[in-house]
Amino acid sequence: MFESLNVPALYVALQPVLSLYASGYATGVVIESGDGVTHAVPLFEGCALEHAIARLEIGGRSLTDYLMKMLIDRGYSINTSGTEDSDSPWNKRESVRGIKEILCFVSQDFKKDFSNPTSYTKNYQWSENQSITIDKERFLCPESLFQPPLWGVQSPGIHELVFKSIMNCDVDIRNLLFENIVLSGGSTMFPGYVDRFKKELISLTPQNTKVNIIAPNNRQNSVWSGGSLLASSPSLQQMWVSSDEYDELGPAVVYRKCFFSYS
Repeated sequence: MFESLNVPALYVALQPVLSLYASGYATGVVIESGDGVTHAVPLFEGCALEHAIARLEIGGRSLTDYLMKMLIDRGYSINTSGTEDSDSPWNKRESVRGIKEILCFVSQDFKKDFSNPTSYTKNYQWSENQSITIDKERFLCPESLFQPPLWGVQSPGIHELVFKSIMNCDVDIRNLLFENIVLSGGSTMFPGYVDRFKKELISLTPQNTKVNIIAPNNRQNSVWSGGSLLASSPSLQQMWVSSDEYDELGPAVVYRKCFFSYS
């Protein structure tokens, strides 16, 4: 950045820190579920507690792939190469992502819904002459966040990972972490996600533990919002790395000023 773009100053922040900042908290657990992976990151006074970070190898891209596989299994022809193909009703996997975002939801009672999927039948009009019909795929797709083995990932569900992450933190801050659980990223936007996640997490927590889920309406953009707030904060001028500091101290100054407190 300094050598190639000649920026006067910069600051590097972790995404969960920015999401927490956007929500107005300094301590809490951020569930960062974007396109690639899902993380549960506990933070105390703005610092990530690295020893307690949990990771789930499922994100928005995985969910799109899972839905695409189910549609293919259902008999629909989908070109997965992302290239033009006149013989296929869809020529880009982005089409499946659109179906996911419009039709999918998180079930509140998976066993019950799975036993009667036709009650959730929906038609999706792809074009004037092409449509698809799906039912159980609508809730099976995001269910893999709670039951990763559905998509072949041998891992506990996101609710279990968050619980484990908090329990790996100091006992003195656990209640505060349970009270400030912040959702961030597009893969937390499914209808029903908040209620199902809270229900599953409460079932794991000790009795009388207060569980509070903070789910901003624009949480798919929480990282950008937090970055904007931080960039406009007067305190950033004491935090950033200037080009003069970089020239004098070298690349190590970026780690010292931006990441030392996270270690």
